[in-house]
Formats: sequence, structure tokens, C-alpha cells
Amino acid sequence: MDLILHMPDWVREAAKELCFAPDQPLFMPGDCAERVYFLLQGRADIWCMSPQGQRVQLQQRGPGSCVGEMEALTGHTLVNAVTAVTSCRCLALPADTFLQWARADADLAWQLMRYLAHTALEFGAFAAVGISGQLAQKVAYLLLYSPDGQQTRAQLLARTGASGRNLNRVLRRLQQLGCISAGGTVVRVCDRETLFSVYCSDR
Repeated sequence: MDLILHMPDWVREAAKELCFAPDQPLFMPGDCAERVYFLLQGRADIWCMSPQGQRVQLQQRGPGSCVGEMEALTGHTLVNAVTAVTSCRCLALPADTFLQWARADADLAWQLMRYLAHTALEFGAFAAVGISGQLAQKVAYLLLYSPDGQQTRAQLLARTGASGRNLNRVLRRLQQLGCISAGGTVVRVCDRETLFSVYCSDR
């Protein structure tokens, strides 16, 4: 979705053009999204550190896309890092102007809803390594945002960094709640509503 094409004049006037060199961060974990960056040229990686200390690429954004939009909408701080892969030229829009634009344009609000839902699915299995919180929440996230609603035990071990013992304990508890089935090597979602409540707990 190229929001730049739909940007009205009053919004564009509030934006400032900025350039980032390769490997220069646009955002780091813990940053407040005071701006939303719209990429005009170049590419940027969204990434996090795995429990093993390795850099994990979650997404790559290119011209026409934006970064910081979810945090601007929710008021949350950045969980993942965003770094320029190539030289990037961006429009930096203050977060409050972005929110005013979303409130004033019903069509934009609808496009954002669809875009954010698609983005959440794209993050899929990898995003959980950047989520703070309990192992049960990470497992719930992985299962909820898996396109087919299932993960193998091996995938859950690799993507959460948990020990087999701790993962089995969490899976048994989720089975007791009736939200998953985990009889073999594949873990499947049975009750999305209950599983979502596990993911949202203590967040």
C-alpha cells in the first residue's frame, strides 16, 4: 500500500525529507514512534535479536512503504529495530499528524486496518523472538499468526529459544485450557479466542 500517493497536501507540508546511510538506524528497540517514515527510495530491514544473540530479519520495506506506523497508532514503543539496508530517502511525518490524517480520512483508516492485519501475518513466526513476556505468550503468538494455525514442536523450540522441558510444560497448560492440541509433533490451534486471551495477558 503506497500511502504517499494518497497523502493530502496538508499532511505532506508537515513532513520533512530525511536521508539515511546504509546501516544507519531509523528506529531502535525502546524508541517512541515520534515520527512515521515513508520510504521514497532505498530499503530498510526490520529485525530483532534472537535469544541466541543472532540478528533475525523480520521484514524488508521498500519504496512506497512506511515504518513506525503501528507504534504511532497504538502508542507502543518499538519492539524491533529498523535499519537502512541501502541509502534511504524518506518523508518523516510527525506521529500526531499521521493520527490526524487517519482520523480525518475514513478510506485511509480502512486501508490501514487491512495493511496492519496483513503485516501481522507477514511477521508470522519470527516476530515472537522480539516480544518480551512469558513463554506462553510467545507460543500463543506463534500459533495465532501462523497462516495455517499450527507449528511443529521443533519450530516452537527454535523460534522461542525455550528448553524442551519448559515448552512441554507450556503446551500441557494450553491443552488443559482447551486452546490447542499437541498430541504429536504438530501443535494446532483449537480455540483462538482463549489462545488470544493468553497472548494478551500481562501485556
